[in-house]
Amino acid sequence: MQDINPLFITLIDETNKPILVHVMSDVGKDVNKVLQFNTYSNISLDFFESDLFQWTQTSKNTKKNSSPIRMLFEVENVTVFGMWMKPIGLKIIIGFNAFDKFENEHDPLIISVFDKVKKIYLRVKSNPFFNLDDLNSDEIASKFEDKFEEEFSTTVDLN
Repeated sequence: MQDINPLFITLIDETNKPILVHVMSDVGKDVNKVLQFNTYSNISLDFFESDLFQWTQTSKNTKKNSSPIRMLFEVENVTVFGMWMKPIGLKIIIGFNAFDKFENEHDPLIISVFDKVKKIYLRVKSNPFFNLDDLNSDEIASKFEDKFEEEFSTTVDLN
């Protein structure tokens, strides 16, 4: 199975405060792209409050092949997906190039990226070697950024 890489990854806490809006390094040098992806992340918050999406899934109403991931919108060749981890209040928003080879929120490629982001989040939050209470928000964001770049980086440094 091939991999697809996100254009941006956003983590938002239970109070709708952004933990991080991470733009991948290959597009992160373009200020307009950074502003564009920040705007998409902000717009996405409205979808989490909308009645159009059923964010709660219990074993009783979970269908086969259902996913907690929802496609929120597609604009300017960027497809934005979201996932709400209700027990901890975390909202994950990920934007992909609309021309990448994926079907919808049930696509294994999309699910794989969300699974990787969830694992990174949980590893950073539960790392016993540093206390997140002792770090400021910039230091916490830096930990996530390092892990996201390590996992999803598409740039190759030949130096």
